[in-house]
Amino acid sequence: MSSAPGQHVSAAKERHYAHLAARLAAVSQTLSSIHSQVEIAAQDAQFLRTLGTNQAALFMAAQHQVEGEPVLEEGEEQF
Repeated sequence: MSSAPGQHVSAAKERHYAHLAARLAAVSQTLSSIHSQVEIAAQDAQFLRTLGTNQAALFMAAQHQVEGEPVLEEGEEQF
């Protein structure tokens, strides 16, 4: 009779360990998914930086055309 409670506790521990292992596998899979999404976001951020730089250059060129400012030669000063 004394061995029955010990077996019951052991079976309960095994169930808990199995449940914890399943939860750990789910957390690991979620973390892996998050890692890949963060890598994609980092790549997107670099592309957005390049896009922003290009757009800024276009806006500056358009502003130069609209305002019609003369291009200064080397050594000239703008007054």
